[in-house]
Amino acid sequence: DLDMASEAAIRLAQNSIDVGKVDEARDYLIKILNANRGFLLKDEQSAYGLAQKLALNGLEGIAAQITQALLEGRARVNTLYEPLLKDTGLWYAAAKEVAKAHTYLSRYQEQFSQGQYEEEVQEGLDKLFFELSETNSTKLEAYYDTLRERYDNEISQKAVVEKIKLLTKEERYLEALNLDPVVREMAEGALKEEGI
Repeated sequence: DLDMASEAAIRLAQNSIDVGKVDEARDYLIKILNANRGFLLKDEQSAYGLAQKLALNGLEGIAAQITQALLEGRARVNTLYEPLLKDTGLWYAAAKEVAKAHTYLSRYQEQFSQGQYEEEVQEGLDKLFFELSETNSTKLEAYYDTLRERYDNEISQKAVVEKIKLLTKEERYLEALNLDPVVREMAEGALKEEGI
């Protein structure tokens, strides 16, 4: 019986996670997702709880597949819809599935512009920006400035580094040096050591 086998596989996956065998849990869940997805999704609260447990244990890709499946056919008025949409995007981002992450996080912004998770989703999109293949240097420079103003964390630091790379590539060295006082001090120190 496929449902009994699926139930056993879910329990084995949960036990595997509990004892730190996350690769084994992933294998069980991939089999269920491929062979009997409907069974896994019968109880949406349990499936969502399992997805959250998976994400906490480094299996964000599988967690996102589960929440993506839960989203299919769900109306926006469903109480789980908003957190499912947010988590699907963020978990795909954590799993380095950039295109899927961008799709779900953008969809969240379109559907919940004043949503409960608006800031978390915006930060997720901003982190993804570094992974997207934008080539327009004017857009890049403007977005790096936006990120520098919006955050005071690793995102703003990465924006500074990327902007310095961009300015250096365009041979705008003085602007690059003036962008960050630490970089400027390092450059001045290196110049003094060289006697320049």
